[in-house]
Amino acid sequence: MLDDIHEDLPRHMNDTNTYTLGSVECHNIVVACLPKSQYGTNNAATVLTHITRTFTSICLCLMVGIGGGVPGKINIRLGDIVVGTRMIQYNLGKIVEDGQIQRTADPRSLNHLFGTALSSLEAKHEPDSHRIPLIIEERFKEHSSYRRPTTEDCLFISAYNHISLEPSCDECDHSKLVRRSERITKSPIVHQGTIASGNQVMKNSTQRDITARQLGAICFEMEAAGLMDILPCLPIRGICDYSDSHKNKEWQRYAAATAAAYARELLGELTVAEVQTKVVPAPNTLRPSFKVPFSLQSLPVSDKFVDRPDDRAALEQRLLPQQSSTLRRRICVLHGLPLALAQAASFLRETGIDVATYNDIYEQQWQRLMGSDNPLTDYDQGSIATTWAVSLDAIKRKSTDAINILRLWACLDNEQFWHGLLQAKSVDLEDEWLLRMGHDRVSFADAMSLLLRYSMIQKLQEPKGNYSMHPVVHRWVSYLDDAQKNTEFARLALILVSHSIPMQDAKEYWVLQRKLLPHAEKCWQRLQSEKIIADENVVTTSIHFLGLLYRDQGKLVEAEAMYKRALEGYEKALGRDHTSTLNIVHNLGLL
Repeated sequence: MLDDIHEDLPRHMNDTNTYTLGSVECHNIVVACLPKSQYGTNNAATVLTHITRTFTSICLCLMVGIGGGVPGKINIRLGDIVVGTRMIQYNLGKIVEDGQIQRTADPRSLNHLFGTALSSLEAKHEPDSHRIPLIIEERFKEHSSYRRPTTEDCLFISAYNHISLEPSCDECDHSKLVRRSERITKSPIVHQGTIASGNQVMKNSTQRDITARQLGAICFEMEAAGLMDILPCLPIRGICDYSDSHKNKEWQRYAAATAAAYARELLGELTVAEVQTKVVPAPNTLRPSFKVPFSLQSLPVSDKFVDRPDDRAALEQRLLPQQSSTLRRRICVLHGLPLALAQAASFLRETGIDVATYNDIYEQQWQRLMGSDNPLTDYDQGSIATTWAVSLDAIKRKSTDAINILRLWACLDNEQFWHGLLQAKSVDLEDEWLLRMGHDRVSFADAMSLLLRYSMIQKLQEPKGNYSMHPVVHRWVSYLDDAQKNTEFARLALILVSHSIPMQDAKEYWVLQRKLLPHAEKCWQRLQSEKIIADENVVTTSIHFLGLLYRDQGKLVEAEAMYKRALEGYEKALGRDHTSTLNIVHNLGLL
């Protein structure tokens, strides 16, 4: 569906998405798909969150794919397109006395810019409704599987369920079909209305009719509800079934193609100027928008610039546009930190190796390269490791709490650190400094203020009370102590993160879970690579809690691995018949 395919770009260090970049009309487009067999609102939110981390100028989101239609008030057919002018998460709420769900999710209305484009496109479709079939024919002429299938479009009455183990309806009683007049045209029709979004596949026609009647929905799908709080989003769904037990895959490719064709046509109604000037962030967005003034004062480098022509020439030779884009990106491993770049240039000049080789060596021997014995001859504080070591010694003399926070943070993600991470209430901790930090916000603020003054960390404007650490500084801090000390702080980080994970009945649990996930990923990585004592009940329980977090976020493969690791610990420490062991077995069975 793209007019042009663009070259891939560098991405955020924690971004696990796979992208196709290109353009449609005058718009630059980022295409991302959900991981195979990972559906639902949580997985969709994860993908979009990664997108906004890497592509910070993204303005609008189109959720294009397939959905289940709701027959009844509108004459909807397979291959038709439903555009969600209103969206509601139908399975979010409370179970009340009569067993019914009291929904608590607020309906989400259409973004104004999308509404204008839809009206314009709707007016064009009135005299000529054949543009979508032409797009499909033009764009998928070499992909026959996306053409309209020859399989009959069958709609059975709500009370009649699918009887065969096979997906085909050949064995079903065709006297139970709903008699519908044949359409004059085979072209898909575009419907606008409410889309019901949830984490479960709707395959029950009776429940479909009840829910659709309550919400006024004309389509069911599984992703859009996870996106609406992150970016202005428009769900576009091609109808591949009727949200009943008679599902099959015959119409899925064609339905996806009709939705994509409509999305392409809709983009033609949006001008770049409109997108840039009229789009506003969605309310309660998870991605804060603010401007950060550029200042070298926030970086741990000297205020006195000393020109180093040889180093500058080496960097220009390797980084300016005459070099290939692949080679230019090699140095991005240093995350743009000026002194780190200067140190790298010195090493390249002295050894004569190329940038690609340096990149490989960097991963293997990071600490030795950054603290090499042959410092910059024209920089009076020597290598980057020496520069930070000077600051670190000063911090040690003033506050052991600040040093301990650095050591703990080295075992977590570098992006967001806040006081709440030190307040795990459901576990008894023996570390006196941590207990004091968790209970005394003033002590915590004093320690963070000291780290700020020495430019070891930065304070975020949003969310309030959150801090970040430059990736290179963060990696350097992880080399401060010996293996035993690092393992102790890795254990502490695991316990704090896991016991901060909220359950699903907690207020805004999903927001906090998403915030904790990058830290949980770091803890899990260390668990797999370091000898953290897994026999301790508190560590085993922490691993179990990580599994619950990953389960809630739809990362089932990782959740299973964590459950199995915790199961080994419980069986060894408590025995196979203990309730904690049986609980893990139960959770494994639910995956």
